[in-house]
Amino acid sequence: MLVALPATGVAAPTVDLTELARAAKAITATASSEPSDGKYKAAKAFDGDWTSSSTDAWHSDPDGGTNQWLACQFKDSFESGRFIMVLSYSIYYNQAWCGAGGTSQYPRKLPKSWTLEGSNDGVTWTTLDTHQDWNGWTLNAWNTFCVSDAVGCFRHYRLNMTATCNGYASHQYYVIPELKLYGKVFDTQAEASALRVWLGGKGSGNWNDAAEWSEGTSGQTVPGAGDSAFIPGGSTVTLSESNPSCASVEISGTLLMTNWTTRLNATDITISSGGNLTCGAAVTNEAWLSRVWVACSNLTIASGGKIDVNSKGYAGHEYVAKKYFRGYGPGGSYVAGGNYSCGASHGGHGGRVINSEYTIPIIMPYDNPTAPELPGSSGASGYADGGKNGGGAVKIEATGSVVVNGSILANGANASSYGTVSSSTTWSFSGTQDNHDQAGAGGSIFIECRTFAGAGTLSAVGGGGCWPFSSVPSHPAGGGMIAVHYDREAEQSVSVDGMTITADSGQHLRYLKDKIDVYRSTNVDDKYDDKGVNAGMGTIHFTDDRIAQQLAGKTLTGNILGITNFVHEGDWNFTGGRVMFGEEGVNVRVNGNLTFSGDDSRLEIGGGVTTNWDVFVVMYAGTNANSLTVTGDLMLGGVSRLDIRSAATGGVGDIGSYVRVGGTMTISTNCFVYSWGDIESLSAPHFVVGSLDVQTGGVFSAYGRGGRGSYYSYSTYYATVYGNQKFGKGPGAATGTSSCVGASHGGKGGGGGSGEPKAVYDDDVRPYMAGSGGCNYGNKYSFGGAGGGLVYVTASNGTIRVDGTVDASGRGGSILGQGYGSGGSGGTIFLESARFCGGETGKLLAEGGDTKPHQNVASGSGGGGRIAVWCGAPWSAGLRKTRKVISATPLTDYPEAMSYLGSYSAANGPVLGDYGRNNSTGKVGTVRFCYTKPPTGVRIILR
Repeated sequence: MLVALPATGVAAPTVDLTELARAAKAITATASSEPSDGKYKAAKAFDGDWTSSSTDAWHSDPDGGTNQWLACQFKDSFESGRFIMVLSYSIYYNQAWCGAGGTSQYPRKLPKSWTLEGSNDGVTWTTLDTHQDWNGWTLNAWNTFCVSDAVGCFRHYRLNMTATCNGYASHQYYVIPELKLYGKVFDTQAEASALRVWLGGKGSGNWNDAAEWSEGTSGQTVPGAGDSAFIPGGSTVTLSESNPSCASVEISGTLLMTNWTTRLNATDITISSGGNLTCGAAVTNEAWLSRVWVACSNLTIASGGKIDVNSKGYAGHEYVAKKYFRGYGPGGSYVAGGNYSCGASHGGHGGRVINSEYTIPIIMPYDNPTAPELPGSSGASGYADGGKNGGGAVKIEATGSVVVNGSILANGANASSYGTVSSSTTWSFSGTQDNHDQAGAGGSIFIECRTFAGAGTLSAVGGGGCWPFSSVPSHPAGGGMIAVHYDREAEQSVSVDGMTITADSGQHLRYLKDKIDVYRSTNVDDKYDDKGVNAGMGTIHFTDDRIAQQLAGKTLTGNILGITNFVHEGDWNFTGGRVMFGEEGVNVRVNGNLTFSGDDSRLEIGGGVTTNWDVFVVMYAGTNANSLTVTGDLMLGGVSRLDIRSAATGGVGDIGSYVRVGGTMTISTNCFVYSWGDIESLSAPHFVVGSLDVQTGGVFSAYGRGGRGSYYSYSTYYATVYGNQKFGKGPGAATGTSSCVGASHGGKGGGGGSGEPKAVYDDDVRPYMAGSGGCNYGNKYSFGGAGGGLVYVTASNGTIRVDGTVDASGRGGSILGQGYGSGGSGGTIFLESARFCGGETGKLLAEGGDTKPHQNVASGSGGGGRIAVWCGAPWSAGLRKTRKVISATPLTDYPEAMSYLGSYSAANGPVLGDYGRNNSTGKVGTVRFCYTKPPTGVRIILR
C-alpha cells in the first residue's frame, strides 16, 4: 500500500524516503556487482534490516575491484507526479559485518572515497555530495552525510565508490548493511526550486553569504521572501541580521543567531530531530547580548530538536587574582567584604550567605513575568573560578501553532562546586568544592501563539550551588521566567499532557564530609529544612488555567502567575513538580481528594512578592486572603510539602488565609505542612478540617513564621533602599533601647542588660496570635530572630492525632557569637477537636528563640509562646464555667476525649555562648489542655 506524503508544498517535511518507498514496495535496488552465491544482493541495503543477520547487507563482488556502485530507483508509483529531493543520507556501520579497526584481521569494508549522485534517466548523473579519503566511521551507528555539492529532484540515486577503508589488499570489496535517503517531496518543480539548501564550506558560514546556498530560481542568492531554507544536519549557520520572511525554514543542523535585534522570519519553522536553534555566547555588556527571536505562523520542534540558550545570558565575572567580583546583569550576584556573595536572581531570588559577619540581602527579581524578555544574570567570581553564566532569552511570535515535542532550554549554569544529581537520593561529585563561585540565574522563554501543544520541555532553571566543607558557599541561583500566551478558545482543542515546564530554582548540595545531602530551595532556613542558603523558583504565566490543569502535580514547577481561581474537578494526585500559586488572593479548590505521593512534590498557596524583610527571604502574600479547599481527604505522602501563606488582612491576629478539608488531613513521615504568618501584621492561616493526623516523622510547622526579626543590611545600597530595621515586629517586640531585649508573648523576653521586655500578650486558653520578632544593636553583624507563627486547626466533630511534631517556636537571633541580636518569642499552637490524642513520639512546641550574644552588648532570648488544646463538645462564646476543664497537663479523666502521651513545651529560649553573664533568658510561656463537657439536662422539642 502506498504511503502518501502530505501535499504541503515548499513546507514539506524532511522524511525517510527509502522507508516510505520500501513500505509502499515502490523502490528497486541495483548494484555494479554482487557475490555469486546470491546472498548479498543490492536489495539487502534497502530492506529495513541492518542488525539481525550478516546476510542483511549488500556485498560487492570480492573480485570486482574498488570501483563499485550501489543504486536505487523510486518507482513512478511512489508519490506519482511529485518531485523527490534527497538532502542527506545515512549508512549504518555494523561492526561485525564490516570489520573493525581497518586491520588485516578485521578489515573495514566501507567506502573511503565516494560520491552520491542523482539522475532521472539512470544514464546522466549529477554529483550531490563528495568525500575523498574519509575514514571517520562510528561503530554500530548511523553515519549521516549531507548533500554538499548540489541539490535537485531525481528518481535515481547511487553511491559511487572508488576506494575502501580496508588496507588489506585481498579484501578490497564493500559491505553496506543499510543505506537510507532523507529528503522532501514537492508537488511541483517550482516549489522544489524555491527550496534553498545550505551547502556549507564554500564561504563565511554566514546566512547572508550567497556562496553557501544552493542555486534557486534566481540563481545562487541568499534565501529571499517566499523561499524555503533548509539547514542540514552537521551544518552551522550564523544569522547576524533579520532575514526576509521565508515560506519555510527547516533546521536539522545548527542555526546560531547573533545580536539582540536579529529575528528569524518565516511562515513555517521546523526544528527537526538533531536540530538546534541557538544564539551567541554569553557577554558581560547588555549592548552585546544575543537572543533567539522568532516570528512565524507556525513553529514545530520535533522530538530531539531544540532551542538551546543554556548559559547564553549575562556572562559570569571572570576569576582575577583570588578576588571576588559581582556578577553581571540586573540580578548579578552581590559581593560584600571581598569574599561573600549571594546567588544571581531573575524570576526568583538567588540564595545568600547567612553567617556571623555578613547578612547580605538578596538581589531582587526583575523583568516582566507576563512578557519576559531579559536573560538571566550571572554569578560572582569565586576564590578559584569565574562566576557562572545566566540563561539566555527566547522570544517566539507565532500567529498560528507552536508545537514543542523537543525542548526549549534557557537554564543558568551550575557553580563549579555543584555535583551531578540524578534524584533526591542519588549523587556524584565532579566539581571543586572550594571555588566559591556563584551560579547563574535562569533565563526567559516568551511564547505568543494561537495554540500551544506538544509533549516536550520548556526549562528556565537556575544554576545549582553547594555548601562545601569550607565556610564560603556557592549559592544556588533563582529560576527564570516562562510565559505562554494563546487563544483561549482555540487552545481547548489541543493538549500539552506529557510536557514538562519548569522555572525551578537551582538545587543546593550540602557536603557533610562523609556524605552529601541534596536540598531543594525554600524561602527560609530552619531546623527542619537546613539548607544554609536558599533560592526562589522563577515565574510561569499562562493565558488561563488550561495548561496548569494538565500539568500541575506532575511536570509543572514554578511560581504560577495570572491564575487567582483554580478549580480541580475530581481527585488530584501530586506525583511530581513544585507549584506555587503566587497571586494575591488566590483560591485553589479540589473537588475530591488531594494526595501527594511523589518525592519532592510541593504545593504552595499565596506568595507573590519577594521581600528583603528579615535576614531570611520572605514571600509577601498581599492584602487579600487566599484559600485552599479540599472537599475530600488531604494526604501528604512520599516526600512532600504544603505551604500556606497568610495575607496581611488587617489587625494583629486576623485570619489571612484558609485551608478547608472536608475529610482527614494526614501528614505522613518525611512530609511537612508550613503555616506562614504575615511578618508585619502577624495575621495567620486557619485550618478547618474533618480530622487531622500528624504521623510519626511528619511535621506541621510555623517555626519562625511569626513577626519578623530586625535586620541589618551590610550593603549601603540596600540600607538606603530598604532601610535597616533595628526592632522586630509584633506586640512583644522590644523597642527604644541600646540593648538587645528578647521578644515576649506567653512569657516575657530576656531583659538584655538595661532594656525592659514588653508585657506578655494574647489569651492563655484561646490564643490566636503569632510570636514577635527580636531586635538588634544595629550593626552589620546582627539580626533579631523571627517570632514563631500560628498553627490554628479546628476539627470540631473530628479527631486531632499528633504522633509527629507540631512546632510554632521562635527563631534565634544573631549567629555564632558576634551578633548582638535577641531571640524571637514562641508562637501559638491552638487545636480544637472533639477528640485529641497521640503517642509518645508526639511533640507540641512553642518555644522562644535563643540568643548568641557578644561580650560588649547584652541580649536576651525570646519568651515562650502559647499552647492551647481544646477537645470535647464544640466551644462557644459565653460557655459556662461548669462546662470547662482547664489544666497545664494533658487531661486523664476524660479518656474518651483526650489521650495524649507525647511531650509539649512553651519554654523560653536559652542564652548560648561564653558571655551569658551579660544577658538574661526569657520566661516560660503557657500550656493549656482544655475539655468542654457536653451540655446536661433535659431537652424538650416541640413540633
